[in-house]
Amino acid sequence: MATEKTKFSQKQFLKGRRPEKFSDSFEKEISSLERPVLEHYLATLNKRSQELEFEDFAKRLCEKIVCPNLLEQTGPVAGGDGKTDTQTFPVSEQNKLLWFEGINDTSHKERWAFAVSTRVDWDVKCKSDVRKIKGTERGYKKAYFVSNQYVKSDQRAKIEDLLAKETGLDVIILDLSWILNQVYKNKLEQIVIDTLAMPVTFSREKHIGSNDYIKSQELDELNEKINQEVNPQEITNEQVGWFLQIAILNAELENTEIEVEGLFERAIKIANKFGNNQQLLEAHYHYAWKSHFWYENSSTFEEHLILAFQAIEKSTSSAKWEKVVTLLNVAIGHAKITGVSLSNNILEVKNKVIKLITKIADDDTKPSNSLYAQTQLAIFELQSLNCIEDAGPTFKSLHDIVQKSESLVGYPFEQVFYLISAVDDIFMEIEAYEDLLDYLTEQSSKRDGDVAASWNYLKRGARRLESGKPYQAIKLIGKSLAGLYKE
Repeated sequence: MATEKTKFSQKQFLKGRRPEKFSDSFEKEISSLERPVLEHYLATLNKRSQELEFEDFAKRLCEKIVCPNLLEQTGPVAGGDGKTDTQTFPVSEQNKLLWFEGINDTSHKERWAFAVSTRVDWDVKCKSDVRKIKGTERGYKKAYFVSNQYVKSDQRAKIEDLLAKETGLDVIILDLSWILNQVYKNKLEQIVIDTLAMPVTFSREKHIGSNDYIKSQELDELNEKINQEVNPQEITNEQVGWFLQIAILNAELENTEIEVEGLFERAIKIANKFGNNQQLLEAHYHYAWKSHFWYENSSTFEEHLILAFQAIEKSTSSAKWEKVVTLLNVAIGHAKITGVSLSNNILEVKNKVIKLITKIADDDTKPSNSLYAQTQLAIFELQSLNCIEDAGPTFKSLHDIVQKSESLVGYPFEQVFYLISAVDDIFMEIEAYEDLLDYLTEQSSKRDGDVAASWNYLKRGARRLESGKPYQAIKLIGKSLAGLYKE
């Protein structure tokens, strides 16, 4: 019987290595709102005369997904005399920076109109509403039409193009399929129940893990500090970091992708306006990292890898290039595992980075900077190997580099040690790798004491035991005993 090949999951890969970075809570739905039930309920709203309730629901949903600055409708009936069911209101650039829901670039300064309908003949209603919106002469740029009916993609495109040509408005039709996708993708079932008075009992019970409890407390403290201390017209460097940390914590709590995306977009805009290049690099780096390993979103990962590169393109500091090199190595490793070729954009960035780092490596007037650049080039070399057995010369080269850095305080020894240790399960059979790791552990002993080195030997031994290498495990655990006895 043929076995189906399991698709590689970068999230599960990293979660296996760094479980503390992921949520340790679990959710249990006491009762669920099934998609077919909601689909039927929404499609039949007009039979129960729930047009006004649907307007409220559509507004709440659009505030989450499209733009948050929508006016409350005060008219007595759907549409009222204002020709729209809701519209955007102007927001200052400074206050817009704090948005993290329904993020977009223009709704704070443009007028967008929204029409909502439960009519079965949605196409007739759509044309009528958009023409009325145009007839107000209020300078609307976009017209959204939200319907509780299914709309075929070809029909939608045809009517959007027709009305755009006729009115000069950017027309967007959001149908029942879009509504259902947004509700279930972003866990917005409670909005449906609250606004449409659905006769169902729905609850999602969350059991908070110990790590999540600590992160949630930190998140609450940061949100409170932003509410109390941040002036959106003058955000300090320290406060810029708060916004990024909020995005990181929300990702590690594994909140919905749309929420985390909004928080990272906010952090990037604030870093771009009020922060420095390093803070902008950090924001793009963490967004790319979380997109890849938490949400497995390749397009967002690539976009922010490129933006991280652009943020420090002129830098001559190998320490700053570390994060871009890390992201490139993630992309290269993922391409090897999945068999998917790197995009031309990533290949272009990779070639530019190697050229820039090679130039830094050749400048021996700054030894620490040069040696770390040489380390990064060696890591690139490891990634380019087609066979693990060919890695020996590269590890010998890394050994030489680390030895030269022994007396240099500017060389990031701990980061290199962590990086080399992390690939133990891949290269444990390579003698040059073992020699390098032994040397790093000995240097760690000189820097941090015998106990720290012994813990490192013990961890290596445990990994070898898990990998079915009992004799290697015994040897490494034996090396750990003297130092652990001191503790």
